[in-house]
Amino acid sequence: MSDDMRAFAVDTLSRFLREYLPDGWRGDSSAEYARVQAFSDWMTLVGEYYEEQCHRVWQWFNSSDVRDGWLPTGPDDPLLHRAFNAAWDENTVK
Repeated sequence: MSDDMRAFAVDTLSRFLREYLPDGWRGDSSAEYARVQAFSDWMTLVGEYYEEQCHRVWQWFNSSDVRDGWLPTGPDDPLLHRAFNAAWDENTVK
């Protein structure tokens, strides 16, 4: 189940980022609303049991040097996997 949930979370985050940030990731305030909207909708879909993991993944993106214009190529995107490998911990599920 936990591998399935992680795969679901990666896939849906990829989709939400592509939907809400069609021009790619922007580290400045010009895309802040779109980033927050993507995160909020993603976290709502993933569910409250994984709230901590979602916050950690999102913090990883916000504290990392994501290049402007980046968009995940899909659920196999290397940057998505780096974020999830660094921040998604199944041991903290509620």
